[in-house]
Amino acid sequence: MANSASYSGGGAYYGTLNNCTLSGNCVTKQLSGGIVYAGGGGACYCTLNNCIVYFNTTQYSGQNYDLGSTLNCCCTTPLPAKGTNNITTDPLLASPSHISANSPCRGAGSILFTTGVDIDGEAWANPPSIGCDEYNSGEVTGAVSVVIQASYTNVAPGFIVQFTAQIDGRLSASRWDFGDGTVVSNQPYASHSWAVAGDYVVVLTAFNESYPAGVSATLTMHIAQPVHYVALDSSTPVPPYSSWATAATNIQDAVDAATVPGALVLVSNGVYQTSGRTVNGYALTNRVAVTKPLVLQSVNGPAVTIIQGYRDPVTTNGDSAVRCVYLTNLATLAGFTLTHGATRTNGDVYQEQAGGGVFGFSFAAMVSNCVLTGNSAVRGGGVISNTLYNCIIVSNSSSSGGGGAYHSTLNNCTLSGNTGYGVYYSTLNNCTLAGNYRGASFCTLSNCIVYYNDMGLGYPNYQNCTLNYCCTTPKPGGTGNITNAPLFVDQAGGNLRLQTNAPCINAGNNAYVTTTTDLDGRPRIVGGTVDIGAYEFQGAGMGEFIGWLQQYGLPTDGSADYLDADGDGMNNWQEWLCETDPTNALSVLQMLAPSGDVTGVTVTWQSVTDRTYFLERATNLRAQPPFSTLATNLTGQPVTTSYADTNAVGPGPFFYRVGVQQ
Repeated sequence: MANSASYSGGGAYYGTLNNCTLSGNCVTKQLSGGIVYAGGGGACYCTLNNCIVYFNTTQYSGQNYDLGSTLNCCCTTPLPAKGTNNITTDPLLASPSHISANSPCRGAGSILFTTGVDIDGEAWANPPSIGCDEYNSGEVTGAVSVVIQASYTNVAPGFIVQFTAQIDGRLSASRWDFGDGTVVSNQPYASHSWAVAGDYVVVLTAFNESYPAGVSATLTMHIAQPVHYVALDSSTPVPPYSSWATAATNIQDAVDAATVPGALVLVSNGVYQTSGRTVNGYALTNRVAVTKPLVLQSVNGPAVTIIQGYRDPVTTNGDSAVRCVYLTNLATLAGFTLTHGATRTNGDVYQEQAGGGVFGFSFAAMVSNCVLTGNSAVRGGGVISNTLYNCIIVSNSSSSGGGGAYHSTLNNCTLSGNTGYGVYYSTLNNCTLAGNYRGASFCTLSNCIVYYNDMGLGYPNYQNCTLNYCCTTPKPGGTGNITNAPLFVDQAGGNLRLQTNAPCINAGNNAYVTTTTDLDGRPRIVGGTVDIGAYEFQGAGMGEFIGWLQQYGLPTDGSADYLDADGDGMNNWQEWLCETDPTNALSVLQMLAPSGDVTGVTVTWQSVTDRTYFLERATNLRAQPPFSTLATNLTGQPVTTSYADTNAVGPGPFFYRVGVQQ
């Protein structure tokens, strides 16, 4: 319990274990010098029999065991490929070492692997329990001591705190009460967050036959939400920058001022391209170094909030380069454009030569709703070692793999125009890779589009990858893959949403869905089955409409669909139908003054060339319906279009209205 290793086998390395419990162990690093190590937070290169291998961690993969281990009659997750008779259900440990009365591990082991007595000196049953403890009813007695260990005691609402139950003695059960109505049982390693600020008393109670009412320990948690503000034009920056009036003028100052885990650093519009910080003694400078678990978020999104690194004007990557952002564990970056970041070409190939846009200490660093563009590195031009949600990764480069992303987990992301492979050594769910110089290498991809990445040069869409429910060519092994062209709305124009007849619609697998919304922020599953790719098809014409919203910098998540952005009386959906400018109140579909003579009336309206119009006429507005169709399929002309109504003779009156055909 609670052991650690730098690279492999936090609990055990290279051996045989019988009736052992491996819990709460960890591997602190798993990638150094560009090398991915075996991992195995619990065990690495081991044979385990009748063992509980649960609640272990690594920075990247193989949380409980590595792929080189064999497990028989064990309780672990996920189900191992090597070995037999294993179970994956929660072991329901009363403490890190003892099983509870209702544990599924009771009687689930094999007598073939059992010798001696259990951890308490008691005889094994036949069949024995899995783990180091045999539960013998009537003998679960004696002294009990209880202590609560917490990762933090003062955090922001929503920040997840890790708890460990330190309990000595024979146990029948244990219970956490987090003070907000949440109670969980038989979880020695628990996590919890509080939604509302305040003070909460956490109570951990342990039970056995000597103490049926339990023995308890308590810990008070203080939950508060500090906010630190950043504005380029702040005239009176005063630490801790707790209001817009006293906002910091650069992001690093506000990050440094934050002391509460989960604190929010809120950044206003601007290009942030000054200041810099090195981390952990390495020479590479970071424009922003987030070395504590906080949320760094823009007010108005990536279109207007930019963190800009520095690229050597001659070599791009070099000693003078500046990376955009460094993120530590549990830190979140949301709503920025990261651009012109670069790295060194010497020093540690992981810490100093990787992640030109953003470097994450592990997958526990999160990047969401960001645009990573024009960054460069030896490895991971855009990003390395992060978990990403709803990001656009475009036109980044690397010389040794992962021009877009390296050793990361990506969800609902698009990668295009990246060189040196779009993505390398990563896991991707519902992502779209198109137009990269090479697509994916050494990756696991699910519900992904991986197409058009050869750039006409014969480069592969994928290499040494595992693909399931993907759209790509040639057809890989795996399950549910298709080779039909994905049918983007406008790939050349950057709109990678799906056309109405796209084969990717409803062709994915819901088991691989990791989010409730797609890259646009709209429902991730429409029609019962998830689509392949980063964007979910929302209905006929919606891909074109959403791309148009994005073109004008309007929200794509549906919140702006029916807003009148420019106050001209037409909402954004109507503006798109008419192809008018939603940011210009003078750009409208309107009729101009008609002209008439004895031959009829000529009607004129403002128009564009790629819309088709219909014209209606009325002579009595009290009639039901008042208007009838006069002409259809009228091709729009530049600036204005006219129609001569030769039947409009006599005194009238004549009323006209024009519309766009859908």
